[in-house]
This record gives sequence, structure tokens and C-alpha cells, in this order.
Amino acid sequence: MSLTRQLRDEHDRIRRRLREWDDLLVELESGVGTFAALRLKEEVHWVRSEVLPHLDAEESIVFSLLSERASDASATLRRLSDDHAQLRELIAQLTELAWRRQLGTATNAQAQELLKTLRWRLLDHIAREDGALPPLLLQTLSADEDAELLQRWQEQIASVTSQPVSDSQSPTPSLTLTDLNGRIHAWLDECLLRHLEALT
Repeated sequence: MSLTRQLRDEHDRIRRRLREWDDLLVELESGVGTFAALRLKEEVHWVRSEVLPHLDAEESIVFSLLSERASDASATLRRLSDDHAQLRELIAQLTELAWRRQLGTATNAQAQELLKTLRWRLLDHIAREDGALPPLLLQTLSADEDAELLQRWQEQIASVTSQPVSDSQSPTPSLTLTDLNGRIHAWLDECLLRHLEALT
């Protein structure tokens, strides 16, 4: 396997998962609150545990190498880095919104709009990378360098994905009774969902 193949495989997995968001978007539109809120939380966890480490690995391994060796690609790398910053901002917003949705302080419509935006931006970014990165990597890397970078990539992803992912980016704020009530309901929803899944 090559680093280029690894990138494409990961991009394909991300695309497949994003296609599954159609069902969630329908659930959010229909107003089925409990299960939609739980599903939204699951998707946020997936984005934080799979997409963010992918972006980090691209920046630390691929972008850093290409910025050193392919000076003619600086505009492309700048654009891809800007995409990453925008995606990180959307992921942070989605993380907060999912928490607020469980507490009942965000609406399904808000969640639906943000999911659509994140999905569109992520798919657009992946298409841009698939067009730009493979030719640059093929022109820049020897077979030995490719194997070394692939190993570094896999080690970095493995080290990040083996660590638990926090559902929030900041310490838990002091809780009000409304917040506690929302958390209790979220916990009850999770218990109900696990019970229903066990029955099927």
C-alpha cells in the first residue's frame, strides 16, 4: 500500500459515512427528537474520532512534506489548510450544537443546517485533495519515502484513535438544574436506545 492509497481509502470511508447522514437529516426534519439527538451525538463522536485525526495526519505528514519539497504547490496547500481550519470550526460548532440539542436548547432545524454545511464542505474538500495530493505525492516521494511516511501516518492515526475522545472541547461548565435535567434525559435516552438495539 502507498500513502496515496491510504489517503484515498480514508476519503472513501468518510464519503460512505457521510452518505449515511441522509437518514439522520430526514429524522431531524421529521422532528423525531429523542433518536435524532442520540444519532447526532453518535455522528459528532465519529467526526471527532475519525475526521479530526485524519486532518491532523494530513497536516503533520503530507502538508509539511509538500511545503518543503513542492514550492509550486504552496497555493494549493494554503487552500487545503484553509479548508481544514473551516472544517475544524464547523466540527466545533457541531459538537456544541449536539450537546445543546440534547439539553433542548438547540433545534432539529439548526442541527440539520449545520450537518448539511459540514457534509458539503467536507465532500468538497476531499474532492479537492483527491485531485491535488496524489500527483504531488507521486512526483515528490521515492518508494522508500512513501513507505516511511505511510508507516508514520498509520502510527499517528493509531495513537490518536486509541485515546478516548471527549465530547466537548472545554471543561464542563457549572451546571444549572436545567442542564442537569437535560443530562439526565440524555442518559435515559441512551439507555433506552441501547435497550431497543438489544431487542433487535
